[in-house]
Amino acid sequence: MINVGRKEIGIHNFAIRLLGVITMILALIGYVRGYGSESLYAFRFTSFTFFAFLLVEGVFHSSDRVLYIRRFIVFGLLSEVLYDYYHAGKFFSLLYQSAMATLFMCLLVMLLLRLIKRHYDNMVLNIILVVVLGVLCSIIAERYRFEFGMQGVIIVMMFYVARQVHYPRILELIVLFYMVFFMKDNETIRYISVGGLMYPLAAQLYCFIALPFIWMYDDTRGPNSLGLQIAQYLVYPAAMIILLFLK
Repeated sequence: MINVGRKEIGIHNFAIRLLGVITMILALIGYVRGYGSESLYAFRFTSFTFFAFLLVEGVFHSSDRVLYIRRFIVFGLLSEVLYDYYHAGKFFSLLYQSAMATLFMCLLVMLLLRLIKRHYDNMVLNIILVVVLGVLCSIIAERYRFEFGMQGVIIVMMFYVARQVHYPRILELIVLFYMVFFMKDNETIRYISVGGLMYPLAAQLYCFIALPFIWMYDDTRGPNSLGLQIAQYLVYPAAMIILLFLK
């Protein structure tokens, strides 16, 4: 939440989800339009950043984690089938894994970390486990072509660690700056000229668009009916159905 004078400006969980959906739609429009719409397609990084943040919040706040996992499995499998069919032409393929698979893998890791911390609350052990499991997930994400790959894992784990440190915003800025400017597999959407030199503009910069809204999060749920909960899980499969229809 951001303080402005004596007033507090905050947005709830549902608003963050809505922003994630809107930016996903923008990315979908950019993808459908094709070449020349890279700037719109890059909004998928904004959308993923929103949903990565919400995934971490769900891990810390969910009152029924079994139900949380079940929903993720059901809608994740639906998404995976559609994603595989779109990219590989068959309903199951180890060559491509959707963003839902990336989030689900990170979800399992975070639940394991929370379980271990509950029984062994040792800071050094927890740091080692975060690093080791994070690296393992990154290797799996790259090896089996999880959508967003290693960077998707980094974004999720960044929010997980930031949830437990004193200066989360500084950590988030450092991690995203490193990812955008020092990782070699960034996607260039265009080049900009500075002083006669051309510099690549990475699509991953769109992750920063999500941060101001995330920083305004007021830790409240907002509208939270069962219908809205189901709708939020159906957004990604619906996007894949649209792409399949257009293809």
